[in-house]
Amino acid sequence: MSIRIDVHTHIVPPMYPAYVEANGGDPNGWTTPKNWSVETALKMMVHFNIQFSILSLSTPGCTLLKDLKEARKFTRQINDYCSTIVKQNPKHFGFFASLMTLTDVEGVLEKIAYVFDVLGADGIILFTSYNNGQMYLGHPIFKPIWSELNRRHAVVFIHPTSASSPNGKPKLINSMLPIPAIDFPHETTRTAADLIVSKTIDSNSTCKIILSHAGGTLPYIAERIAGIAGDIKTFNSNGLTKESIMNGFKNFYYDTALSTGSSTLHGLTDFVNSSKILFGSDLPYIPVSLNENIIESLENYFLKNDNRNYLEKINFKNAINIFPRLKALFHDK
Repeated sequence: MSIRIDVHTHIVPPMYPAYVEANGGDPNGWTTPKNWSVETALKMMVHFNIQFSILSLSTPGCTLLKDLKEARKFTRQINDYCSTIVKQNPKHFGFFASLMTLTDVEGVLEKIAYVFDVLGADGIILFTSYNNGQMYLGHPIFKPIWSELNRRHAVVFIHPTSASSPNGKPKLINSMLPIPAIDFPHETTRTAADLIVSKTIDSNSTCKIILSHAGGTLPYIAERIAGIAGDIKTFNSNGLTKESIMNGFKNFYYDTALSTGSSTLHGLTDFVNSSKILFGSDLPYIPVSLNENIIESLENYFLKNDNRNYLEKINFKNAINIFPRLKALFHDK
């Protein structure tokens, strides 16, 4: 059994659950874990043979506070806490730094400088949209942010959040289907398509961008998106072609969190190069028993075809290639 490097695993700092509750709760309808600790995280890593985890703060993250000064302060507290965990456990943890709402462009640029230059973050986590779902990541207001991330050759982990809603509270399909079940994959697809069709990524191609949950529905409908946006003149206003859009989609990285069904993996491996897929667990938001089934499905899919090399790329080799400090840490792998 090969080791695993987990690029999609969440931290729940001690101040976070109370912050979420005090600001109206998680609009996505998901329960925030309240008993996260380094010790429990390390135990889960041993259980799942995870050698290294890149920690990130899940949605809604630091976006609930409306007061910019308070939001900036809380975001710094979160990142300082993550940095402390990493410094105490450098052989087991890295972290994607959190940002407040991207509409605070000045504050975000200051925060990017701080987390990279002072804290040594491994990358940044962004959500699929901001401003109550009104602005996806290709929005023109975010251009200075992408330019700075590009200048730093940053690794950017994109995590879904809820879609636009009139009153700020997403409508559930029914009580058994929380927002993450169906809406999250679609939101990832929306923002990925926006990044490519807006040419945001075309001019910021040094960023390594990871899409959560195997890219949502993107591999399944990529050709539909590319054909409409690239080949129908009514919609094409920036010179893109179906081929250039598809190439943009194939340049993303895709994690496996909650996405290891045989049909999903077949579509993903047919869609992107083997170097573009990364292991993700979505711990601690996903129960241990479900994660056991998800990881077993991943293993079985490749091992039944005697494709251990492909599985090792997903489990750890691809991650080593995109995170500079992991090359030194796992030089013998």
